[in-house]
This record gives sequence, C-alpha cells and structure tokens, in this order.
Amino acid sequence: MCRTFIGGVRVYAGLVLTLSLALPGGAWAQRRPMPTPTPTPTATAIPGRIAGGGTLESDGLLGAHLRGARVTQAGRVAQLAGRQIEVSPGQRAPLSAITPVLFAEQDALRSQLTAARGATLGAVETHDEVYDLGDRVAVVRTTRFVVANVAVAQRGSPVLRTYFQARGAQPATITPEVRAGLAEMRAELQRAPAGHPLRAAADQGDDALLAAIARGEGELEVVDTFVLPSAALPTRNGAVLLPANSGSRYEYANMREVMRIPPVRDFTQPSMVASQMPDAVSVEVNAPRERSVTNGPAVDLTYEFVNGFTIGRAWEWERRWNYASGFFRVTFKAGLGFGVRVPIRAHVRMTPSFIRVVDSADRSDAFMTTVRFETLEADPAFYTRAGISQGQLFDGKELVVEAFAGFGYKFRALWHDWAHRPYEEVRFDYGHDFAPPYGANWESVRDIFIPAETTQTAVDLGIIRGGVQAGVQLAARGRVTATFRALVQGSRTASTYGGGSQNEWRRVFSSPTESVTWGATIPTAGNVTNTRTYGFEVGDLSYTSDWSVVPGARVFVTVGVPGFSRTFDTTVWIEQLRLELGSVTLGRHEGTRQWARDERGRKQFRNMFQPTGSEV
Repeated sequence: MCRTFIGGVRVYAGLVLTLSLALPGGAWAQRRPMPTPTPTPTATAIPGRIAGGGTLESDGLLGAHLRGARVTQAGRVAQLAGRQIEVSPGQRAPLSAITPVLFAEQDALRSQLTAARGATLGAVETHDEVYDLGDRVAVVRTTRFVVANVAVAQRGSPVLRTYFQARGAQPATITPEVRAGLAEMRAELQRAPAGHPLRAAADQGDDALLAAIARGEGELEVVDTFVLPSAALPTRNGAVLLPANSGSRYEYANMREVMRIPPVRDFTQPSMVASQMPDAVSVEVNAPRERSVTNGPAVDLTYEFVNGFTIGRAWEWERRWNYASGFFRVTFKAGLGFGVRVPIRAHVRMTPSFIRVVDSADRSDAFMTTVRFETLEADPAFYTRAGISQGQLFDGKELVVEAFAGFGYKFRALWHDWAHRPYEEVRFDYGHDFAPPYGANWESVRDIFIPAETTQTAVDLGIIRGGVQAGVQLAARGRVTATFRALVQGSRTASTYGGGSQNEWRRVFSSPTESVTWGATIPTAGNVTNTRTYGFEVGDLSYTSDWSVVPGARVFVTVGVPGFSRTFDTTVWIEQLRLELGSVTLGRHEGTRQWARDERGRKQFRNMFQPTGSEV
C-alpha cells in the first residue's frame, strides 16, 4: 500500500484538490525532451498542453478545466512561483511553498527508482506545468521512466510496488482483438531505443510480449494534477456554497448551497433547570417583634448554550494508470459541508437564595455567585432547551456532515474495454456525536473514513473489485469565555472578583473543573419595610478552539482478466490541505440562548416597629 502524507502550509476551507495520476498508454512512442516553456503573459485560449506536457485528454480532469477556459499565464512552477493562493481567510501562500509537498510522492518515486540500479532504462525524467485560470490554478507534475527490471523496481520503490503483476493471473488468450493490438505495438517498438524491454520481448514472439506486458515492463508516466481555487469557498447568509458539478469538473462560477442551518425562533427568555425555590418569600409582619436574620440555602441552576460554525470543502481526484495495452482510471469527487455544534452547560450556584431581616433599621447584605462550564455530547432534548428548532436537531449530533460524493472508473487491458462506470454523484449524511474538547491539550474528536457502501463508491464485477473511500480527521482543543454580572433590582451592580470591583467581568475557563465566584452587596433602602430582588447574569459565551480537518481518500481496486491483473491500493492523506482554523472563536449558534439571567433572590426587610400588616 502506498500512503502519502503531505504537510506544510496551513490551508483553510475552500481549497479544492484535483489529483490525477496517469500513465498514458503507448508512451514509449511519446518519449520526448522536456524543454522549459515560455510563460504566456496575456489571456489566451489554450489549444493544448505547454511544451513537454502530454496529450490533453478531453475526458480527463485537466482537459475539463482547460476546455474553453481563458488562461492568463502558463509556464513552469519556477516561473510562476510567486502566484498567490488563499490558504485561509486573510492568509495567502505562494505556489513555491505549496508545490513541494503536493508532489512529495512523485519526488519519492523518482528518488527510489534512481537509487535502484538497473530498475529503469535511462534516467527518470520529471516535468511540471502551471496554468493560471484566474479563479483557480492548475498545477501538473509528470514523471516518466521505463521499467527495465521489474524485480529490482519492486524492491527499490514502495511507491510503485503495488502496481505490478498480481499473483495467480491466468495466461491471456490471443483473440483477434489482442492480435491486432500486438501487431500495432510491434510496429511502434521498432522505434524504441535499443535495450527496451518490450522490444526485446517482441523479438521473442507474441507470448513473450504479452508476458512482459503483464509483468509491468515498459515505459510509464505518472502525472499528478492539482486544481487549487484562488480563494476560499464563499458563504451566503451562513450557508456554505460549494461549486456545482458539471459531470467532468466543478464550476466555480456556479455555486450552490449544500448545508444550511437557518435562523430559528427568537430565543429571549432562558429556560432554567434548577432546584425549586419560591418566587417570593412571605414575611409574617405580625410575628413577634424580635431581631432576626435568616439566609436561605444555596440554589443550583443549569443552563444550556450552543456555539457552532459551518464550513465547507470540495475536491476532485482522478488517478490513472496507463500501460502498454490499456489503462485503468478512477475518478472521485466530493463536496463536504461541516457543521460543528458545541453544547455548553453552565452550572451556577447562588447563595443565599433569600435574605430575611427583621430589625429596627435596614443593613447591607451580600450574596455570592459561582459558575463553571462543561462541554458535552448532548441529546436532542438539550438542543431543544437551548433553542434549536425541531427541524434542525440532526438527532443531536455535534458533527453534522451533509455532503455529496461521486465515483467513476474505466478499465481497459489487452486492447479491450472490460468495465466502465460513468461518474455518478450521490448525497449522504455522515454526522457523529462527540463531546467537544475542553482543555489545554489536543483531543482527537473523530477520525472519519466513510465506507464506500455509504457513498456508493464500491464495485464488485468479478473482473474489478474494490472502491474509493473519502476520509477526514477532526481534531481540536478548546476553552470557554464568558461574561458574568451581579444584578440588584434588575440592574447591574458592582461586584467583586479577583481583588477588583466593577459592573461586569469576562473570563476564560480552561477546564470543566475551573470555576469563578463573584460577590455583590445589596445596599440599604432606608428603614421602610421593603423587598428587593437580586441575582446574576451569565452569558455571551464564546468557544475558542483550534480545529483542523484533514481530507483524504483511499483507492482499493483489484482488476484481473486472463493474462493481466493489477492491484491498485493507494491511501492519500493530504496534510498539505489540512483545514486548520487556528485559534477560532465560535459565537452563539443561530437561534440559541445568549444570556442566562436569574433574579429569584429576595432581600426582604421588615421594620420591627412598623404597623402590622402583610409585606411580600
């Protein structure tokens, strides 16, 4: 299995990947020098590839993007190294910083084959191309080589190892179709250089040539094509817009909504889950006129908040292996809308819950409030209490994934088309429950590898088995910031915290066990019997976190017919395209509570010398 891990520049949502690995058939007749192309300084309709590139395939991804496009500039990577790509909002990076990691696998392939003496006939050649299309940039890297000794190449190159002949393949039957293909190949091989392995095999007859083709001898080309949008994916009224799919490529001028969490009801009155306490405490003013002070017990309350965000990514990947008698091509495209919802529960304790004073004169009294927060894996009832509408509960999932994915393939070997599935697209929902990270350490939220059966990208036709899986990894670490206040008679009042005194405090909470306590004084209101309210206000929460999403995909396909078989098993984790948000502050989710306010505390004073009566 070949695994590619690409790291380096941070890339934000909106970077679209098109990966195409192609090994064009009949390539020994196309071997050519690789001249340095001259950059095209002005807009021009491009009829084909720049010097050194292969034939532009009309049904390939590069051909689809170049067809009818206006190319503002074309040249080598070194010539357009300064072309800027938006890798995150407000951050741009030049191509020179991005391409080395995008082409890390080809560089490894070249170095492995170069070091394996006798693996190839002649040198391993590389060539790159860049096409600036205004709203996107296509970057192409080609590696060409001739496999002379399969055994040496297998030992020396892990990247190439899985390509070679699978065990147990049966000999091919020479049909009229195969015989015609062999005749054409023998004619082309007459122009091949001396020592070419397929030319030597052809001199020994058709059976020997077929055996050499099956082993994997001959010239191969590896072509990686990346299409990088110039800017991040846009949003409209909070919805992520992904490019429309034309069947052959994404249309960046035609954006569409994939996931939308619309505004819900205006949630102004917080719901409270609390220890029960009376709305008011009656004072029996006819009671014995004795001085007394009674403080009620502490009251514990909980409040639900939801913070969150929605982001998106789209990408295309086509990998093609072309060999002497045909090719295998697999195309995978995906558009993913991510919604991350962070349920936060506030635990508040206010003490005392009431104050009752009977005396000849009023006095100042104090109350204390303590708050701490926790993040949790919430159920639908939590989201309902927090204000999420019934239609947007998503079964209480914290990670909402609504997306589309498509898969297509074609297999041709021994000059015959054996299997073909045109590109088809389906939508799917692959959300998950998780407890949002809360603390100073990184936490892996979820590794998601979507089964091929879910995306309908699996295939089992006897001669071709396997499929394509899309994968993402979500990781984060987080902290909660909140504002807290003391209230007396419905208005903010000065409170003490950390040695200071002010009307409002804002503090960062870094763990579920961390709490703060603030105190306030209820001033006197004269010596007349009266009742005043007191309480607190907690809210305006923000969830600050470091989030990252790494896209990836795995191709796992085995193809086989009599005389020819291959295993194509490649996993690509595109670390270079890690969607890294850095320190991102997530505000209140649409439609949910912003403040938790409670004024059930009662300070009641009765002047023991006033006339009898009832005062509440």
